[in-house]
Amino acid sequence: MGAAVAGCASLRSSLPSGWDELVDLLDEFDGREKFESICVFGLPINRLTQHHQVCLSHRAVSATGSLLGCCFVAPLKYLRLDFGTYGILFEDGAENACDEPDGVLLEEYGCEPDPATVRMALMEVQPRPYDLLTWNCQHFSAHLLKRLAVAKSVPALKAATM
Repeated sequence: MGAAVAGCASLRSSLPSGWDELVDLLDEFDGREKFESICVFGLPINRLTQHHQVCLSHRAVSATGSLLGCCFVAPLKYLRLDFGTYGILFEDGAENACDEPDGVLLEEYGCEPDPATVRMALMEVQPRPYDLLTWNCQHFSAHLLKRLAVAKSVPALKAATM
């Protein structure tokens, strides 16, 4: 997704969108992925306002590594959630969305929910339509922080993910 909301418009059509597709992805994560942190970052809309997005870091659960007693750690991946007038867009990949060149990290916390808990938190707000004043990207981000965050992140967490 682009650095500014206006810049995102051309990319929006190529990103997976919709609540059903996001739920399907989280179903695929069940038993395979573990979430580790949640961050909210802002992308500039103009000089006064930002569009908030959520990024959840996760990694594959390595049953093989733990059974063999080795220290293999799967690489981090990032599930980026973008809620706006267009509904929900998401992107899952190796790039940390919080590192957007124009992005500003607003909050970062540890989070250890299973995929079903993330799915439940999203389904709680799925029926709510976007409204600039009563239910926007900031409300969406605050809801996910409230439901999923467990502890304020320490600098070592960010360093460990690079």
